[in-house]
Formats: sequence, C-alpha cells, structure tokens
Amino acid sequence: MNYIHQYHTEPQIIHNRKIDFVPHLHDEIEIISVFGGSATLTADGYSYNVSKGDFIILFPNIIHSYSHEKNVDVGKFIFSADTIPELTSAFNDKRPKTPVITPCTAEGAHLSMLAEEILSEFKTSSDAVKKAYLLLLTGKLLKLCTFEESRDYGDTIVLKIFDYCKNNYTHDITLDEVANALYVSKSYVSHIFCCKLKINFRNYINTLRVNKAVSLLRHSNISATEAAEQSGFGSIRTFNRAFVKYMGVTPREYKGNIRR
Repeated sequence: MNYIHQYHTEPQIIHNRKIDFVPHLHDEIEIISVFGGSATLTADGYSYNVSKGDFIILFPNIIHSYSHEKNVDVGKFIFSADTIPELTSAFNDKRPKTPVITPCTAEGAHLSMLAEEILSEFKTSSDAVKKAYLLLLTGKLLKLCTFEESRDYGDTIVLKIFDYCKNNYTHDITLDEVANALYVSKSYVSHIFCCKLKINFRNYINTLRVNKAVSLLRHSNISATEAAEQSGFGSIRTFNRAFVKYMGVTPREYKGNIRR
C-alpha cells in the first residue's frame, strides 16, 4: 500500500465540510466528530461507514483514509499525545477494537456538545484550557472504547524507521546509518521514503528538525542560531532555507511574530 506521512507542527482543531483524504498516517491522535452527512473510514485495512453522531478515534501511526463523503460536516481534532501526558500510557499497549463510537453512547456522554464547544472556544483559550479540553474529550472517548491487545499495525519496518529517525535526527543522521541500525539495505530505506511516503529521506529529517526548532523558538528565549544547533542543522544557512520552506518565514521573522 502506498501512503503518505502527514506532518503537523501545531494541533489541528478544525470545523470542516470535507473529510476525503488519501491513505496516510501521522504521529498524532486523531478524533473526528461527525455532525452531519456520511463518509467511509478505512483504518488498518478495515472499512467503516460513519454518519451523523458518530465519533472516530485513531491512535498514532495507524494508516487510514476517508472517502465517499456525502454532505459531511465534521470537527477534526488532531494533536500530539504529549499534549495530554496524563493519558500517554493509554496509547502504548492496546488499541480500540473499533475506531468508531456509535451515536447512542456518544450522545449519552454529551460528546457532540463538548466537541462543538471546543471548536468554538479553542483558538481563544489559554494553554491550560486547551489542554483541559483535549484531555476531557479524549478521556471520555477512551472510557467508551472496548480495547484489545495491540496488534502489528501497519508496516512494522516503516514504524521502526520513523522511531529511529525521531530518536536520532538531531545529529548527522544518514540513510546508511538507518539501514545499518535496522538491518535492512540502504536502497530499501530509500524506497520506503520515496515510493511509500512520497518524501525523500533528507526532507523528512528536515521536517523533524524544523518542528524541533519551532518548539524551541516558541517556548524559550534562545536565538535562531542556538535553535539551529539544538535541532540538528549543520549550518545556519541550511537551517534558514529549510525553515522558510516549511514555515513560510525566516526563523528571525517567526520569533519576531511570536513576540508581537
């Protein structure tokens, strides 16, 4: 199966009338509240029909797609598990038997009303309230799930490649290093990135580094040069070029925007 690795630098809390999307995976939790219409979810090789009142909860790194949407109206909540560390352990060893929570249980927990409130208030809320909203929504959904022991989700070697890159991107990581560490060929690793993930290895590493730099610039007082060094860039020139490519502004402009 060909799929893409989706990448976000911030939580995606969106009210939308479109859900159709090609097979993809990402490191974040994904929750969908279906306010109206219908669509087909495919996750881990199984298809599910979803309609008004349903909720979808997808754990990190599960390949999924949406199709056959009709008059759909949804709320999308995509965010890192690190945002709610109180529930991090829930995402490690088990998976829900089904990613879809039906209307009867969802309505009983007033989840649709909660989802609408979050969509309305999230952007203007403080960081503490944002965390509380996501913790409450996720906690209520997990309480309604029936779990099973974690299976081998997706392509195991792909997930191992992701994990290795995420743990080592701050140094001068190479395709050879990844291949040697995982006991596969360099050409195979390159094939995974180019043919399955639709991104080359160097660009993927740079997305990890830029995300790290964004977090450092946003949440600390370090300079752009220090952010470049700590996120793994070998030169400030390479850092600036990659940052502009993914963020649309230079690191200094980004830092200035935060201050303003």
